[in-house]
Amino acid sequence: MANAISTTLLEVIQLVKKQRLLARSHAFASRKHLDALQNLIAEAADLEQHAFTQAVPNVQQIEDPGDPATPVEHLVKMAECHHETALLQLYRVFPDLLIRRLALDLADGCDGSAQDVDQLVEKHCHVKAMHILETLSSIPDSSSTTPFQTILLLSTSSELKIDTRQEIHDFGLTVAPPASGFLENSRIMDMRQFVVKRLSSQHPIPGDRLPRLLRVVRKIWSLLDCSGKSEAAYWFDVVMQ
Repeated sequence: MANAISTTLLEVIQLVKKQRLLARSHAFASRKHLDALQNLIAEAADLEQHAFTQAVPNVQQIEDPGDPATPVEHLVKMAECHHETALLQLYRVFPDLLIRRLALDLADGCDGSAQDVDQLVEKHCHVKAMHILETLSSIPDSSSTTPFQTILLLSTSSELKIDTRQEIHDFGLTVAPPASGFLENSRIMDMRQFVVKRLSSQHPIPGDRLPRLLRVVRKIWSLLDCSGKSEAAYWFDVVMQ
């Protein structure tokens, strides 16, 4: 079951690669281009349904590797993170899939405006990314799973957007940001530090791979902080630059 979940994540990453390369290579729309995009959307819908219904295995369903540094609980957490990352990437690149899943929330919690829908997508992706990273941070650096966390760390790093507003203007008055905003920004900065620390702990990384990985995640955060827009700093696009 854990292998099946990992395979699903690889299939999602391959689909994301196709979509992002298609988006980069077409300055103008053609019927062939639109047909290719439609095919990717249909493939994404099938893959999302498959990923959404996959069950994360429990400790009884995974064979103990016999590694004292890597108990079965670590493998269960990795399976959960692979599962959540697959959905996160599908929902980020194909947000209509998430909007369909959130149909009840849209009916009950907002008026369905484009801004409300975008905010729901952003919030859902952010919460999912934070959950993935918090789960990974509960696995110690000594675990043998750490070399397999790179794609999880990279793909969630583009969701670590902080609120860079220093003040809020309300009815002509300048007031301090709410305490909840400071707290959330603090959590995000903690997760950024964790990503750097965990990437740095993945030894041995051959050649200049580690410096390149660190440059990528820092570039992602720089773009996020400057633009405030997730689409300006999607991890795969930054990797391909």
